[in-house]
Amino acid sequence: MTNGNFKVFPCSTHKNFLKALDPHESPWSAIRFQPIGWIFRGQPVDAPLVPKALRRKADGKYECHSIERTCRYVRRWFPNGTDEEIQVGAEYDLLRGFIRAADEQGFQLPDVSMKRLNILLSPDQRKKAISRYKLWPEPKHWELLALAQHFGLPTRLLDWSKHPRIAAYFAVREIADPTFKHRDDLERGIVVWALNTRPYVRNNKRIKIIQPPMGWNPNLSTQRGVLTALRAPNGDGLESAVENETLIKIVLKPDDPKTLTTEASETLYRLFEEGIHAASMFRNLTGAAQYPEERRLYPDNAKFMK
Repeated sequence: MTNGNFKVFPCSTHKNFLKALDPHESPWSAIRFQPIGWIFRGQPVDAPLVPKALRRKADGKYECHSIERTCRYVRRWFPNGTDEEIQVGAEYDLLRGFIRAADEQGFQLPDVSMKRLNILLSPDQRKKAISRYKLWPEPKHWELLALAQHFGLPTRLLDWSKHPRIAAYFAVREIADPTFKHRDDLERGIVVWALNTRPYVRNNKRIKIIQPPMGWNPNLSTQRGVLTALRAPNGDGLESAVENETLIKIVLKPDDPKTLTTEASETLYRLFEEGIHAASMFRNLTGAAQYPEERRLYPDNAKFMK
């Protein structure tokens, strides 16, 4: 099935879903799949590929409160700025705040000398970023943005993994929990996106592939992480900017939406058997604390529970 710039592969059971993520099975055999070069992103609901800093509500306001408020602040200094320029100014202001706070707390940031720190914290840099908004984010900011994103800062980066099963884990882990808040979204299904990065590594002006050094973030290493940046988004998701036949969407959507939680639970347990779980994805005490709680989400017939 084709939907605009990408192909869609629907799956009705967890077995078909995991099979579709096997490089030796369909849909990969039909496109002569080679694992190197493809990256994967799991999402608990079928939604566009819009980064956190760019997501908007139906009324046009940003979903992220800090972006909305910072945009209003930046507009005071640039009253004639376009929406895109103000957006970039807000993103730079938030990054600058992260850099300042991290430095004051004594954390060493990647590739930040005293000279560069003073430059990054200068208000003139916000003006410069705004003047070059079509190039935002520029390569000199990628590493800092990637680090900040992994600690919760809203950016226009999207997290991906080089491992399809890891992407599946992040797609199902919330849905497997019966207390998941957005139950109304379950009818749309669970999604793993797959992107062929080769055309974008070469010379694509809008989509940039970012692979930061993993030593600064252990989670990035364990999750086989890589990121994408979307320039000049125009309110659309990354899927609107891809080249033909470089994006695939694999959807887990049972015939009965009420069984999606069960299918997600079965998927989560199969991934646990492969060594993919909270403790292996988050190499810290947070992952250790999540691990026993996550086990409660596995199906009742899980072997270790007998």
